Amino acid sequence: MNERQHDNSGRLLRVAMVGCGNISSYHLDAIRALKPRRVIVTAVVDPDDSSAATFSRAVTKKLQQRVEPRIFRTIDDALAADPRLELFEACDVMVPSWDTPESGDLHESVAVKVLQSGRHLMLEKPIAVTSVAAKRIIKAHHDRHVQLTQQPQVW
Repeated sequence: MNERQHDNSGRLLRVAMVGCGNISSYHLDAIRALKPRRVIVTAVVDPDDSSAATFSRAVTKKLQQRVEPRIFRTIDDALAADPRLELFEACDVMVPSWDTPESGDLHESVAVKVLQSGRHLMLEKPIAVTSVAAKRIIKAHHDRHVQLTQQPQVW
């Protein structure tokens, strides 16, 4: 399916895939398996330029999209480039779920930013590293009335 094909509603869900590590290929395969496919990947986000470019090309090839997804280095860059939700309206977040010295709990920081921007979110498990962080993610979800799902094991 390409971006001109769609379900009966005439719309495809525009998705940004955040994190282009090993798990991302499994998420991409899951999207490819959707019947009918109602998803187009319009953006990829990863601080590693090479990983992002490689994954962007894989998205185009595997999903047979005519247009390669836009590449961003950070979720902040992606959100700033699309304040009106025209490029992507949902995010599939596949960042590490453990604390890092640079940014703390990546799941929480990315998830809250995505939800606060008014976008739907699919979050790789676990939802967060602490119950307090998980509650903050859930609060952001309730505050904006968007969808929040947690990805079951896909690999």
